[in-house]
Amino acid sequence: MNLGVYSGYTKKKILLFCIVFSLVNNLFSYGYFYFTQNGYPLLSFMTSPVGRFDDFYNNLFAPEEFLKTKANFTMYPLSNLLYKFFSIDNVNLSAFIFFVLMSAFLFWSLSRLNVGLLFLALVLISYPYHFTIARGNNEIVLVGIAALIFTSFIKQEFFKSFKYLMILFLIEPYPFYILIVFLYSKVALIKSFRLALFASFILSVFLFNDTILSYFKTLILDGSGYISSAGPGSTLNSSSLSGLIQYGYLTLTGQFPYQIESFILLNRIIPLLGSIVLILFFIKYRKLIDRVIASTLIVSGWTLLSGSSFDYRLLHFFIPLAIIITTAASKFDYLLIAFIMLLFVPKPFLLFVAENNSIGATLGSVINPIIVLIIVFITLVRFYRINLSQSEKTIHD
Repeated sequence: MNLGVYSGYTKKKILLFCIVFSLVNNLFSYGYFYFTQNGYPLLSFMTSPVGRFDDFYNNLFAPEEFLKTKANFTMYPLSNLLYKFFSIDNVNLSAFIFFVLMSAFLFWSLSRLNVGLLFLALVLISYPYHFTIARGNNEIVLVGIAALIFTSFIKQEFFKSFKYLMILFLIEPYPFYILIVFLYSKVALIKSFRLALFASFILSVFLFNDTILSYFKTLILDGSGYISSAGPGSTLNSSSLSGLIQYGYLTLTGQFPYQIESFILLNRIIPLLGSIVLILFFIKYRKLIDRVIASTLIVSGWTLLSGSSFDYRLLHFFIPLAIIITTAASKFDYLLIAFIMLLFVPKPFLLFVAENNSIGATLGSVINPIIVLIIVFITLVRFYRINLSQSEKTIHD
């Protein structure tokens, strides 16, 4: 297995191919409904004045409010400050300024991974980026911070990486990014633990205030409910394992399983068991996990195990893609690039509906979880093949 590095020319060819592939598929997918009147009108969903930027508008605050948004959402501490700042009378202007600034932050953060302008062009024309902007979702902020977490990690600035991780969790937790802490050096791990302990102590002092205590209880309750949530709309433009299971039940019964107790229980057990398995993997193999494996499993794991991983969450896959393109080259890396690019293809070609879910699920809701599972499988094969090769080399030496 070749573990050399991509040449600059090879990287350029890969990125140019990915750009052309994205342009062709986006044009076909966005226009598919208009030419065939079949499937799901994805472009209308993304561009219609009704619903456009809804996630952003729902996060804004009324002048007299600070803990509850206009849509009655409870936001995380730094998100409270961020969206309070952008809660001005002209919401359209606010949305425009927010996404210009956050897009600039995203591209700057990704550029720190030494990906070059062609990679940033790929992000710009990609469906996950378009979907994130169309929904007005704050995933654009989270991916930017996550890129800084990995940039610092790659530079072995572990404590700095942990600081970015804490900022991410104060805006909105993407739980599996905490797994990167297991890969820190022992000194950085101790310093990070001390900082987390100090932050927990400061937080516990504030919890003596009844209002703040009620705020955190609501935050935890809402967050835990979202992980295992399922209902009409939860499978539309989603890539979670839950959506794939719901489709399987739909094909057998003609209905979505929202009222089935066994499904509700399964929807809670899968994230828990999957999290435990991934944590144990990172603990056991912490010295053998490289940046490609770490980034791919972290992003894939949360995409699959979260109850609703809408397509703006696919934006996180640009982090492992950037790392793969800029690091060691093997046949597994080429496969990972190929399947990540397939994941980025919009898939509105079929819409599956039922009597108890007229919103339904798109073809992407069925295919994307399968693609992510394949990405996980390739990553694990890559992990074992690399370490097997190194073990055999050590024995021969």
